[in-house]
Amino acid sequence: MLNALESLSKEDLIALIGQKDVLLKEQQAHYTEVLQQKESEIAKLRRMLFGQKRERFETSPIQLPLDFGQTLSEQEIKELEELINKKAELVKQQDDKARDTDRPRGPHPGRSPLPKHLTVQQLVLEPQEDTTDMVLIGNEVTDSLQYEPSRFYIQRIVRPKYAPKSANVIDEPVHIAIAELPQSGFGKCIAGTGLIAQILIDKYCDHLPLYRQLQRFKREGIDIAPATMDHWVKLGMQRLELLYEYQKSIVLKSNYLQVDETTIKVLDHDNKKGKTHLGYFWAYHDPLGKQAFFSYEPGRGGKYPTTMLSDFKGYLQTDGYAGYEGLAQREGVVHLACWAHVRRKFEESLSYDKALVETGMALIQEPYAIERHMKEKGLDSDQTKELRLKEALPKY
Repeated sequence: MLNALESLSKEDLIALIGQKDVLLKEQQAHYTEVLQQKESEIAKLRRMLFGQKRERFETSPIQLPLDFGQTLSEQEIKELEELINKKAELVKQQDDKARDTDRPRGPHPGRSPLPKHLTVQQLVLEPQEDTTDMVLIGNEVTDSLQYEPSRFYIQRIVRPKYAPKSANVIDEPVHIAIAELPQSGFGKCIAGTGLIAQILIDKYCDHLPLYRQLQRFKREGIDIAPATMDHWVKLGMQRLELLYEYQKSIVLKSNYLQVDETTIKVLDHDNKKGKTHLGYFWAYHDPLGKQAFFSYEPGRGGKYPTTMLSDFKGYLQTDGYAGYEGLAQREGVVHLACWAHVRRKFEESLSYDKALVETGMALIQEPYAIERHMKEKGLDSDQTKELRLKEALPKY
């Protein structure tokens, strides 16, 4: 190495030192960037470990509260109304000016009609002037979509008890006539079926957490313990399990099923708080009956669909996952593949042999076109089968 340096000229040595300086600067910039990134990650971890866990925004102690009119005088309220009216008129003028300067547009299609299944609450506004000597010549009707917030109420069931008038002897058994108490399905729970159903809809359909529902209850002056609401949810889910089993029995009676699985993160209560493990949702779909159900399992093993479909016979459509091989080889089961997964493998191979792969994808488009045609025509299952046998059988 030393002999090689001695053989270099002065200009070559200067150029070599310059290259070394450039390399050192690049390395220094790289390490500085890495260091800044690590410092940011360390600061984030410190906030997670030692910082404030809650996300509530703390306002300044010197900030004055907003006044929404509770302490305003009549004169102040009148001045506020005048200010609002002036602001509304100004906004209207700006809208009119913008509408005049906009480019010409076609005729407005009009408002969408309001749903006809809704009840109509009619409000008749009579003129303030005297109409005794006048005759009604028509009505001006204005419809608007309104919302009435849900309300809580107490359902009190009173069951009168009756005894025979001739029952005067205390020792003799007396027949008491009283109506049977309607079965609520939740035993002695004070929450009605309508309330529990709404809690489940808010939580699982509209993704409203239970603690926010509790806050809504408190605004109505109803204080419910979190553990109580948890119990209500549990009761509701136990009753829904009966419907789930019925739905599952309907789907499993079909002779044509589509099965697939997907991952889902599940809270692990047995270990550290907040830790999750990877579970699996298995979907079983009956295309002919347009019914489906999901089954949660802790893993992806083939034993789960094999157990679920232990009595199944018919056509089973899945992807190429090896976990379905046991089902596919069972007597009475015809295993169907999925064109979407086949096409995906061709698409992933475009970079290896583009011309060959594009030829294969063009051939795959032919059955896709047939399926698209059947969907547009709205063919039923028998018509679909007939057209597939005629147009979609192998040609090569």
